Amino acid sequence: MKKLKCESCGGTVEVEENNEFATCPFCKAKYKLNETKNIYIKLDDNTKELLQTHMKQTTKVSKLFFIPFIIVFITIFVMTIISMLGIPRNFNKGANSNTKNNYIEKNNENEEAIKNIRDTISKNSFNWNFETYSGSKYKSSVEIVLDNVVTNNKTNKELLVTVAYKDNETTDPDAIIEIKHSLIDRRKYEVKIDYDEYGYVNKVTIEDL
Repeated sequence: MKKLKCESCGGTVEVEENNEFATCPFCKAKYKLNETKNIYIKLDDNTKELLQTHMKQTTKVSKLFFIPFIIVFITIFVMTIISMLGIPRNFNKGANSNTKNNYIEKNNENEEAIKNIRDTISKNSFNWNFETYSGSKYKSSVEIVLDNVVTNNKTNKELLVTVAYKDNETTDPDAIIEIKHSLIDRRKYEVKIDYDEYGYVNKVTIEDL
C-alpha cells in the first residue's frame, strides 16, 4: 500500500501497489502513477479518458505493426514458388529478358508497397503521442505531451521535436522540463502541432489562454 498527499486538499490518498490510478476520497481529485519517477501526476477527467483511449489504441497499433511482416512472409513464399517453377527454357532470348525485367519490376513494386505500409504505421504511431494532446488542454495534459517530447528527444535524435512557449524555443530535454515546471495548476493552455516535410510532428507550441 502506497500513500500520497493530495495536491488539491492535502488529504491522504492510499493506493494499492498494482493500481495505475488513484482518487482522493475527500475532494475526488484523480492521479496517475508515473512509474519512472515513482510519483503521481494529477489528472482531470478528460485526461484520464484520453489515457485509457491511448492504451486501447496502442494495442491496435501493436497489432498493425505485424502487418508488414505478414506481407513480407507472403511475398517471400510466393517468390519461392515462382523460383521453384522457374522460367521456361524454350523462351527466346528477347522473351526471357522481358520476363526477367517484368519479374524485377513486380518485385520492386512489392518492396515499395511494404515500405510504404511500414512508414505509415511508424508515422501514425510517432505523431499520435503528440496529436492526442493538441487543442485547449489543462496543465496535466500539457505536462504529458511535454514528457513525450522529452522522452523522444532523448532517444530519437533523427526526429527531434521543438517546444515553443512564450519566447523560448528548444529541443533540449532539460529546458523542456523547466517549461513544464513553469506551468500553472488548474490553468488551460492551447497546444498547437506543426509537421516537417515528411509529415512527422516536429514542433509543439504552447500558448496561455
